[in-house]
Amino acid sequence: MAGDPRIDPLATAFAGVAELYDRARLPTETEPIEWALAAAGAGADATVLDLAAGTGKLSVVLAPRVARLIAVEPLAEMRAVLQRHLPGVEALDGTAEAIPLADGSVDAVFVGSAFHWFDGPAALREIHRVLRPGGILQFADIANGRPVPPEALREIDLWTG
Repeated sequence: MAGDPRIDPLATAFAGVAELYDRARLPTETEPIEWALAAAGAGADATVLDLAAGTGKLSVVLAPRVARLIAVEPLAEMRAVLQRHLPGVEALDGTAEAIPLADGSVDAVFVGSAFHWFDGPAALREIHRVLRPGGILQFADIANGRPVPPEALREIDLWTG
């Protein structure tokens, strides 16, 4: 999707290397994700969004732990790899700034190592829109398999703009 105005031009480079990206990317550890789901109160009956899901490294961990997993990824090539790994997961074309879901439709939003590609304020408004009251946003650093603890975000002014 080179030239797609919704996506940072540098991020579109992943489209041409989706298979290589998938093979080179480390799997996500399960224990920290289980901790994050439990902390959010998002149990086996939860609807969870994996935002900027890529090839599904985080989705693979989330899918068996929740009732419904929705993966949103703007690059068709990355979504194709994700759907090959997880054919039962709903994989949608969309961005963090324009999530193709109804208001208040998810219990939790997980973002792997992708927030740096987002327009932060616009993405946070959209995330807030799709979260149910009491829902959570969890940043998961896929590189080390750990959720980002909320205290690490306290110094960042995420709600400006």
